[in-house]
Amino acid sequence: MARPPSPSLLGLPSELRNLIYELVLTAPSDLLYVRPSTLSMWTDHIHEKSRTAPALCIETTTKDRVARRGDFLWTDDPITVEYNMLKYVSKFLYSETAALELKFNCLKTPVEAGSTVQAFNSFFSTMSLTCQSWLSKVVLVQKAGADSLGSTTYYSFIDIEDAINMSQLASICNAYPKLRVDYVFKSCSGLAHISPTAVLTSALQIACALRGRESPQPKFGAARPSITATKAWRQVIDVMSF
Repeated sequence: MARPPSPSLLGLPSELRNLIYELVLTAPSDLLYVRPSTLSMWTDHIHEKSRTAPALCIETTTKDRVARRGDFLWTDDPITVEYNMLKYVSKFLYSETAALELKFNCLKTPVEAGSTVQAFNSFFSTMSLTCQSWLSKVVLVQKAGADSLGSTTYYSFIDIEDAINMSQLASICNAYPKLRVDYVFKSCSGLAHISPTAVLTSALQIACALRGRESPQPKFGAARPSITATKAWRQVIDVMSF
């Protein structure tokens, strides 16, 4: 049996193909890293994702219907759709374009990813060296801490990442100097809940905790969990070298 002809695109010079790939695979917004076996980001824990491997997606606001207890619910909430569909056209294009979207886009971990640093570190470890070198910008979004009442407060607006995870992330950044990593505290965008004074006071306390010094206690009394977590970092990494 004769082999199927290869797509005419592959017959073009590599310079033209690369230009076409860049135009096609440059997304209109940041790519979202969606981990396997996670609940859908666009429903209230209604729809279980069936992906068996990490996917690089974008958000779309197209209406869709969601099955819920036998009913159908219309939603305008953002849904995630895998962005690089070009690789599924043929085996030839798959070999040329799989994960190539990493080269042309900013990668972002969603708030629902739990430990955003751990999620990125795990994903990065699965990449080939070529794919790792493609990354130029990553945005890690940390979900807000919450108090016992479920609200973001002065005591809980920063969740301290595990020191080992952050140390691994620092190693990645050192190995790839051209890679820019932005770490976003999601709750800090809500100025109605957090005052500049709270941010500065927390920064001072965390800095003192990292250096092993006594820090001024907040006027509200109890020690913050983030300070306790910060002190634990000193047992893992040499913070004085920074």
